[in-house]
Amino acid sequence: MDALEKQDLEDYRVAVKLTDLGLTLNRDLCPKNLEEISLYARDRGRFLEVDMEESPFVPATLDMVLDMHERHGNTGAVVQAYLRRTLEDVQRLVEAGIPVRLVKGVYVESREGAYTGYDIVRENDVLLLEELLRGGIYVGIATHDEYLNWHALRLVHRMGLTTDQYEFQIIMGVQEELQRILVEAGHKLRGTVLFGKDWYEYSLRRLKESPKIAGYVTRDMFGSLAQFAGQRTVFER
Repeated sequence: MDALEKQDLEDYRVAVKLTDLGLTLNRDLCPKNLEEISLYARDRGRFLEVDMEESPFVPATLDMVLDMHERHGNTGAVVQAYLRRTLEDVQRLVEAGIPVRLVKGVYVESREGAYTGYDIVRENDVLLLEELLRGGIYVGIATHDEYLNWHALRLVHRMGLTTDQYEFQIIMGVQEELQRILVEAGHKLRGTVLFGKDWYEYSLRRLKESPKIAGYVTRDMFGSLAQFAGQRTVFER
């Protein structure tokens, strides 16, 4: 947060993972660490988002988010569309009025706890988004899947929502053309970036979990290089 403040950004969010804050080490340590960060963010008028991880950590994560939001008002949750339990979790978050980032989910889960079909996960994502928007929750629509972006735009149009009720979120360097299209159409877009010395190891893990992201990054990278090469050739002439 200190580093971001130096960049004089008007609006940023910080996301944390509870396993990085001691969730698996000590029952009391993690809530204390989370509250310290939440208060630090609140004092700077900033929003703190708590990432969702594997299903064994979901109940504790939701409980802590609900507690932090009730006491400090600046904490939001992430929900994963591929988990079977998420519709119930969404209803709980809507009732509490907690902002939510909606993602598909990338962790390896059993079929008992998660949908395994690609189309089913997509359809559940749309269902969850509709539940959140109908509940008046501010939603971060976090996907590079244009099918899901289209459904989000459809719901936004049908419900007559304004741009202060939702935002799109895409990882920096992924689907750059789609990002440009969304922004030029007047929608808010938040680019997500990694921070910290372990960014490279985290990136490798995410790419292994979701090879499609690697494909998008590679395609966009070579597209940018080709564009740069063309511009350079013109310049040299």
